[in-house]
Amino acid sequence: MRKSRFTDEQVIGFIKQAHAGMSVADLCRREGFSSATFYEWRAKFGGMEASDAKRLRELESENNRLKKLLPAGVVAQLMGHKPSATAEKHYTVRPLDLLRMHHERIEAWMPKETGRLLNSERRALGFASDSCQ
Repeated sequence: MRKSRFTDEQVIGFIKQAHAGMSVADLCRREGFSSATFYEWRAKFGGMEASDAKRLRELESENNRLKKLLPAGVVAQLMGHKPSATAEKHYTVRPLDLLRMHHERIEAWMPKETGRLLNSERRALGFASDSCQ
């Protein structure tokens, strides 16, 4: 994927300028991007602040890192999908017991990684089941 010439913070600044009353055509001409690009950015970053964009970038990188930890196709099989043969050439149909083993490992690992408690642990400590941490 091509790297953007503009940082997320700059893009949010462009969106704020357009929201403040500057015409999209003038903004696009002055900064050197197309109106289609502006509307894509507005769909992705609309209503965000610079700190929100930074957090989004961190979450996307963490999500990519977590995806790399699993064997190819396991996530798709856990979710009940069958990836197309052209998209995943090394797709292996795994028995349900093997998928269950990966699922249990992931469920045990995620709360430790994020520092969150499972509902059963929360109830044991006396937290309400619907409250946020």
